Amino acid sequence: RCSDGDEAIPNDKTEFWASFDYSLLESEGNNAAVHPFTTMLNHDRIELLDHPMVSSLITYKWNAYGKFPCYLNVVFNFLLVVFVTIYASFEVNPLSTDERPKTILQ
Repeated sequence: RCSDGDEAIPNDKTEFWASFDYSLLESEGNNAAVHPFTTMLNHDRIELLDHPMVSSLITYKWNAYGKFPCYLNVVFNFLLVVFVTIYASFEVNPLSTDERPKTILQ
């Protein structure tokens, strides 16, 4: 029986599970030019990227390798913006003509 995704499928029902073998989609070595995803894009077969097996592999790779570094990068960039803003707020204004140096906040 197929599911359209609207109904909850119990985890103990093994007849609803799908098992994928990624061995043909995983290329040997680090040559990105012969990776199946690159080949699909080079031959204008973008519709193949919607295949359930390819979508499952992309989701697996995102969860296993991409999610943590991406979110970590967002946090580091946010902290960088916060610290640069704080530093710039308390930096001495070089255009001040008073004897007493003023910060931007003063």
